[in-house]
Amino acid sequence: MQTHSRLVASIMLVLLILPLGCEMPQPEPEAEAERLEFTRMIVHWRQYLEPGYLEFIEEAEPEIVQVGFYGADFWTLAHLPDKYKGLTGPVMPSHGGAVQSEDPAERLRLSGDYFEKINAEVRKRGARPIGHFDMAKYLLGTTEDPNNPTGGFFTFYNELWDEDELGPKPVDNPVDLLAKNADGTPIFTTDPDAAPFGVYYGCLANPHWREVLKAWCKRGIERGVDGFQINYFYRRNCLGEHCERRFKEYLGNRYEAEELQQKFEIDDLETYQFTEIVARHNPNETTPLRTEMRRYSDIINKEAFDEVLHEYGRSLKPDLITSMWGHSSGDFGNPPRGSNDERAMLPSELWGKDESYLWYCLGKQEPTLQLRYLRGTFDDKPYTVCHYENVKIRASMAELMANGGAPMAKYINFTDPAARQELVRYYQFVKRYDDVFRANRPYGEALLLHPRSQNHQGKLIPAMTLFQYVGNKLMDEH
Repeated sequence: MQTHSRLVASIMLVLLILPLGCEMPQPEPEAEAERLEFTRMIVHWRQYLEPGYLEFIEEAEPEIVQVGFYGADFWTLAHLPDKYKGLTGPVMPSHGGAVQSEDPAERLRLSGDYFEKINAEVRKRGARPIGHFDMAKYLLGTTEDPNNPTGGFFTFYNELWDEDELGPKPVDNPVDLLAKNADGTPIFTTDPDAAPFGVYYGCLANPHWREVLKAWCKRGIERGVDGFQINYFYRRNCLGEHCERRFKEYLGNRYEAEELQQKFEIDDLETYQFTEIVARHNPNETTPLRTEMRRYSDIINKEAFDEVLHEYGRSLKPDLITSMWGHSSGDFGNPPRGSNDERAMLPSELWGKDESYLWYCLGKQEPTLQLRYLRGTFDDKPYTVCHYENVKIRASMAELMANGGAPMAKYINFTDPAARQELVRYYQFVKRYDDVFRANRPYGEALLLHPRSQNHQGKLIPAMTLFQYVGNKLMDEH
């Protein structure tokens, strides 16, 4: 109780000594690149195949349209027969009746051509097409012999990789691209959404896997996207050579030999054999070393994102728009239950660095504190959120508008006339008052600091519990 009182008192002291007002100097605008600003976006994984989709875009007039697939899910799924329609969530043009062919290579080519046409049509209507880009998960394949999986991604890599389109393969055997167990076998998980296949994972620390991602990034840019929303960029408990080497480098750069022995009982880092290098894990089962593993995981994922999209992608298209599909329902749960935020352990200088806008899935709880956290942490750049539901759509859009975010619609059936009418009405309202909503800045009387340093020490649950307590109290009494 004494600790609770001290921390609350400290937070309230910060609130008292850091008042915000119009006179307070504002940070200088970013000089290195033109800042993206938008207030209206739509997102579809399946309904882009519905008749009238482009007409809906004309009526709603979004500025950003997230549509199409260019990463692992596309190359894994698009060539598969129709019976695999909808595996893992997205529907490919080859499965939605938009293109017709029984030949796997032709299904892949025609599906890519379809997205290229969609991008051109979206741009004609004044919006910017942003493609979804799966970075690591849903490499589907058979699991009877994990060292020799077939089907899905493995059929693509072994039989359908076109060097005229994608350049040379980085490695001959696709298994050499994957996250590995300690015995060298590929990691796979089961997922009802992927059945009858297992789910394999690309290793984001593996330079060869990054070359695959670069080939896909280049092809997406050639097909006319203005940017990418990356998703499924997850590390598993990978003990392959690349993760082991990079984790040892990480620890060696962060700690002296004496500290490694005192903190983690590692006597000789070079010869030490790790039995795990976990990423997300149960916060009630964490240790100082596991906390470092989680931090390494978030940093290596961000490094892969930056290398593929920001360094390579923007060398091809300097104005490439980028965003990372994040989650924070665990961090901001009531009560907090641990962190599912893909940026949770990033140092502040890497948090959102070089990204154009934020996307977070929040769960179904009341979101205002999360919205204000996202807005403040990202320097008021555009952001949007997803609630994974299709009931309180108008309330969600209004909450975003009120908190400086960009309303979006992912789980709404625009083919229903009543729903379509309301969607168009809300989007047109935001457009009509564009001078109010675009690039606005908040006015506040107090600044609440997020307890990032406590989270990085493995104290997320008590720190976030108190953060929410103070934040909600301030909002309730405002």
